[in-house]
Amino acid sequence: MIGSSAGGRRAFDSAWLDAALILVLAMALYSVSAVRGHAVGVDEVYHLLAARSWLADQGFSVGDGVYLRATGYTTALAWLFWAFGESESLARLFSVLGASLWVAALLLWLRWTVGRLAAWIAALLFCLAPETVFLSQFIRFYTWHGLAFFLGAVGLYALAIRRPAAPTALVLGAGVAACFAVALHLQLTTVVGLLGLSLWLAIALQGVWLETFFTRPRGPWLLAAAAAVVALVAAYAIGSGIAGRLFEVYRWAPLWSAPNKDNFLYYHLLFVEQYPALWAAFPLAALIAMVRHRNIGLFCLCLFGAIFVIHSFGGSKQERYLYYGMPFFFAIWGVVLASVATQVRDLARQAMGGVFEAEKLRGLRAPVALACFVTAVVFFLGSNPAYKTTFDLLRSWPRIHSQPSAAWAQARDRLEPYLEDGAVLLTTNDIHAIFYFGDYDFQVSRLAVTETATKQEFGIDPRTGRPAISTPESLRLILACYPSGLFVGNEFQWRHTRSGISPETAEVLEAETRPISLPEQWEMRVFAWERPEAPRPSECATLPGPSRGT
Repeated sequence: MIGSSAGGRRAFDSAWLDAALILVLAMALYSVSAVRGHAVGVDEVYHLLAARSWLADQGFSVGDGVYLRATGYTTALAWLFWAFGESESLARLFSVLGASLWVAALLLWLRWTVGRLAAWIAALLFCLAPETVFLSQFIRFYTWHGLAFFLGAVGLYALAIRRPAAPTALVLGAGVAACFAVALHLQLTTVVGLLGLSLWLAIALQGVWLETFFTRPRGPWLLAAAAAVVALVAAYAIGSGIAGRLFEVYRWAPLWSAPNKDNFLYYHLLFVEQYPALWAAFPLAALIAMVRHRNIGLFCLCLFGAIFVIHSFGGSKQERYLYYGMPFFFAIWGVVLASVATQVRDLARQAMGGVFEAEKLRGLRAPVALACFVTAVVFFLGSNPAYKTTFDLLRSWPRIHSQPSAAWAQARDRLEPYLEDGAVLLTTNDIHAIFYFGDYDFQVSRLAVTETATKQEFGIDPRTGRPAISTPESLRLILACYPSGLFVGNEFQWRHTRSGISPETAEVLEAETRPISLPEQWEMRVFAWERPEAPRPSECATLPGPSRGT
């Protein structure tokens, strides 16, 4: 017993050492890009500005609006800024920590439940996936959401499979509830993951509910009562309109995501593009995983399968929306590759035994067999373009969402004279204008108009408190009402009907204002106007008052 206990402690310590090792490796890998100071994306700026506001005791304000998305994450950033000073690199390192802990948690869980080789394979596949690398650099809550959901899911797995004693179960249950509460606070998509967990529980605990409902004397009555409750809840949800509103939320897509709203193959094609070898063999891999480790295989398949399918039929789609389910995809492959590794190694040895038959060449069998084995593994994994993308990300970080913003800080100094004397500022990019110019007056974007409270021209965006326009008529009215002003926009949003300034509206600027020349590599479009003596139309009195203008 003493030896067994000592062996268990050594295995336990070894698992923690493995987790610590991959944690350090992941943090080192991700930190290389995190501190490079690459461009700040739109979603990132919301959190940076709201954290800055929170530190100034002004709530989560951005301009005259308020940004309430994942306030817990924003508050954590604010505390980091309070302790170490505001820094974009520091904010990225916070995401690095979340991603690295997520990778380590995956390794630790599989190390305890499956084995060392499977744990390392799955953790490395997940660690080196391009979206993991991207999210580790993203000043956003996705890595922390994924970590919280993963910890809650594997905690629930432990409760259902291991069924610990009451004191341990209570503590573990409280931890699971806390993790899911954090995940729900950070992302509503957590509900989809909970549906996947419910599916798994229904299958994994089938013996419990079958015994409860069909073998006990009062079982049929309990089943009838449960069915009646479900029917009543469903009837209420449908009759009250709650079900309809939930379905609208599920199928809703913002304007920038609208082209893929009905593209139900979006995620399938994404996997075909990034992981063709892993994706093509995934159904077979899931079967092998369930044979090798029934509980783990079924758990991971139910979770990943539900998340993949439900998100595929949802309205808004982005790779990061379902990424909290990816550890379970890689866990299946970890189980499978670890299971077949021995067989592949033996095959390589047998093949080399037949090739090097001569007595003097038999010494080559082992090293050549090892080389063949390594080559087969590398070829299989290297056939997935995702890992070349990872290499490119780490070597030269691309612009986040293709939205250049580094030039805005330089442009502010160049354009400051045009913003004096109460000139109004128009922009296609509201959040960058606030971050780099301090404020703006009107956003020119059809997408912004659709996200205002009224969804009409000159409606107010609740996140910034500023009006948005999109039509040539609205732009002409602003040009007529304000004697001087400046338009600043990104090149990629120029003549972009969906998320920038439309071709028709751009023509008004080109015809009625003058361009300001900036370095071509800044990729910006700037126009200015001065009409101090022009008469103002009566409609000017109805315009929302600008924050900068007269």
